[in-house]
Amino acid sequence: NRLRKEEILFRSVTSSSNDAIISVDSKSRIVFWNEGAENIFGYRALETIGQRMDLILAAEHNECFNRLVSGKPPLPNKQAMETMAVKKDKSLIDVELTYSQISAGHEKFYTLIIRDITRKKHLEQELYNKEASLNAIISSSGEAIITTNQQGLIEMANPKAIALFGYARQELLGKN
Repeated sequence: NRLRKEEILFRSVTSSSNDAIISVDSKSRIVFWNEGAENIFGYRALETIGQRMDLILAAEHNECFNRLVSGKPPLPNKQAMETMAVKKDKSLIDVELTYSQISAGHEKFYTLIIRDITRKKHLEQELYNKEASLNAIISSSGEAIITTNQQGLIEMANPKAIALFGYARQELLGKN
């Protein structure tokens, strides 16, 4: 009865997650695949059970996979890792991966939680590009431009401002 309740709780938690929750045995064969994994990767659970993790974690993109198939824990010290994964349509996506290790008798299993961070990575790149563009505009401006923080301390001075005030950049930064 207790085991049945725990199984119901486990299924409830894993089926409600938007993240992929995948369990693999020590030979890197998939033994559990949740609905989040179905949604992210495009494979139904029945298509993946018994398949190796290289179905979605290609060795050329993945230190985690290489560690797993060599019998080592997927990540040192259970840290989160950003890597690439492969969807059913063969497109690559950016993912963040964490894991936990479970021992059942003499066999080890790993449960991987994989989050699709493709959109986040695209937004980060877009922000970086806009920031670089803005910095180029400010640096090449013929006008003196200084930015300050909420406390009134100088955070940035373009070359025209430095020339106008006659101070080195480092002398201006952090002053009010």
